[in-house]
Amino acid sequence: SQLALTLADFPNPNGWAVNKGDVFKPGAMSDHLRQAGVVLCNPPFRDFSPKEQRLYSPKSVKKPVELLNRVLDDLHPKGVLGFVLPRTFIDGNGYAGIRSRLADRFASLHITALPDKAFEADAEVALLIATDPIPHATSHIVSRKVDDDLSAWRRFELSHEVSYEYAKELTVPEARLAFPIAELHEVWEFLRNHPKLGDVADLGRGIEWRHRLNETTLSSLVKGRPERGYKLGIAPKTKFNAFERPALAYLNMMPDDQRGNAWNLRDWRKPKAIIPKTATSRKHWRMAAFPDRDGLVFYQTYIGIWSKSIHYDEGVIAAVLNSPVANAFVAAREGKIDITLDTLKRIPMPRLTEAQREILDRFIREYEQLIEPPLTRPPQATEDPEHLLKQIDALILEGYRMPPRLECKVLNHFRGSPRRTTHEFGEYLPRNCEVYFSLSDLLSPSFSESTVGALLNRTGRQ
Repeated sequence: SQLALTLADFPNPNGWAVNKGDVFKPGAMSDHLRQAGVVLCNPPFRDFSPKEQRLYSPKSVKKPVELLNRVLDDLHPKGVLGFVLPRTFIDGNGYAGIRSRLADRFASLHITALPDKAFEADAEVALLIATDPIPHATSHIVSRKVDDDLSAWRRFELSHEVSYEYAKELTVPEARLAFPIAELHEVWEFLRNHPKLGDVADLGRGIEWRHRLNETTLSSLVKGRPERGYKLGIAPKTKFNAFERPALAYLNMMPDDQRGNAWNLRDWRKPKAIIPKTATSRKHWRMAAFPDRDGLVFYQTYIGIWSKSIHYDEGVIAAVLNSPVANAFVAAREGKIDITLDTLKRIPMPRLTEAQREILDRFIREYEQLIEPPLTRPPQATEDPEHLLKQIDALILEGYRMPPRLECKVLNHFRGSPRRTTHEFGEYLPRNCEVYFSLSDLLSPSFSESTVGALLNRTGRQ
C-alpha cells in the first residue's frame, strides 16, 4: 500500500504512514484526522451486520455513512475529502443526512458517477471530492456521469472526459433531498413539482420462501397446475415484455413455507402493475411492466404497484413505467442490476385528463390483444403494434406537458437502445431534424412524411 501511494504521488517524496487498524473502532482515527489536510477513502459498501451493530453501535446501518460521519466529526477544519461511494449516495434516502452535512461543511462538491468497469467489484460507484471548507450560503455542486459503454470508459481513462456534466448551487435542505443528476437534468428540473409514484401508489416486493431455491425446492414451490395452497402468479426468473402478461405458474402460499409477511400483508386480489426488480437491460430501457387485473401473486424478485388514487389505475401506472420518462429517470439513478423501491417512488407522474385516461385505457387493451399469441389474437386486428405502443407513450408524454425541445431530448436519449417488446421497435424521431415537435404531433395523421421531409430540408439536412 505504501509503495502504491508513493508511486501515485510521484514526484513527491514518500511521506505516507500506513497503519493497520479497525476504522470503526471508536476513536481509532481521531488523532490522525485532527491533523489531516486530505482524507481519501474507499469504504466497504455493505451494511453493518447485526453482530457488527452490537460491536460498533453505529448511528447509521450504512458503513459509508458511518465512516463519513466519523471522519467529519474529527477532521481538521481545513481538511478536504475524496471518497469512493455507492451510486445511491447521489439521491438515495439512506444518504440524505450525510448529503446535508457535506453541503453544510463544504462550499464545493464534485460527484462523478462511474460504471462498474471502474473497479473489479460488480458495483457502480460515485466519486466524491469535497473541498472549500469555508463559510457559504450555498454549495457549488458539479455532477458528472460516465456512460456504461467501452468507448465512453476509454475516453474517461485517457483524458477524464465525461459523458454528461451539470453544475448547480444548492442549499443544505436541497442537498439533503438529492444531489443533481447530470443526465437530462433540464427534464428533471421541469418535472420537479409533478406528483411522484410514491404519492399515488403503494409499492412492495413479492413473497419470499424459507427455502433456498434450487431444482429440488422449486418443484415443491412452483407448480404447473392448480393445487391446494397455491395461487396463480409469476415464478422466479420469468421474462417480461412491455404490457405483456408473462408466463404464469402456481406459487406456494402456505404459511409454513413463507419468510416475512408479504404473503399475508398484501391484498393480492387488487389490480396492480407489476415489474421485475432486476433491470431488463443495461441500456436506457430498464423496465417492462404490465397491468394485472387478475389478482396474481409474484415472487420477491418482482415489485407490485397498487394504486391509491382514482386518477392512476393499474393501466396508467404500467404505461408510465413503460414510458421513456420513467425509464430515463431510473437509468439516470440506478446501476445495471437492481431497481430500488426508493427510486421507483420518486418517478414523476403525468397529469392526465379523464378523456386522456379513457383513450389510454383503450389503447392499452388494444395493444394487449395485438401482442397475444396468434391463435388468440382477434382476427380483425390490423393495427401496427409498434405504432400503437408509440401512441401510448405519446399520451403519457402529453401528461407531462414538456416543451417540445425537452420531449425531443428524452426521446433521442433512447436512440440505439433495444426495448423489451414482442415486435420490432424503431426510433421515435427522424434523424438530423433540428426542429422540435412532440411525439403526439409526429404520430398524428396530419403530420405526414412530406411534413417531416420539409422540416429536414428547412434545417439544411438530407
